[in-house]
Amino acid sequence: HNGAGKTTLFNMLTGMLPITTGDCYIFGHSITDASTDARRNIGMCPQHNILWPNMSVAEHLEFFAVLKAHMPRAEARDAARQYAAAVGLEPDVLARALSGGQKRKLSVAIAL
Repeated sequence: HNGAGKTTLFNMLTGMLPITTGDCYIFGHSITDASTDARRNIGMCPQHNILWPNMSVAEHLEFFAVLKAHMPRAEARDAARQYAAAVGLEPDVLARALSGGQKRKLSVAIAL
């Protein structure tokens, strides 16, 4: 429903907006008292793709694995190839060469 607060809630959960009142728990972690732990358990796939045209599928996935999951680079490299395969994408293809649907798949894989 329009105006129900879905976007506002998600923006608060992800830290894009400050929490004004109340609390929420994600897998037992308080979003106000343990926000780092809580946010490690969620991913965000925005409506518009946030991709760099000169980076490959694998480079995107590796970058976000290191950034968000704090994975060692070697582990992130392996995980990137696994996630690319899981969503049916070739790891070495540049983002600019992907179709619109493939870009959405990459965005979903990044969120995971």
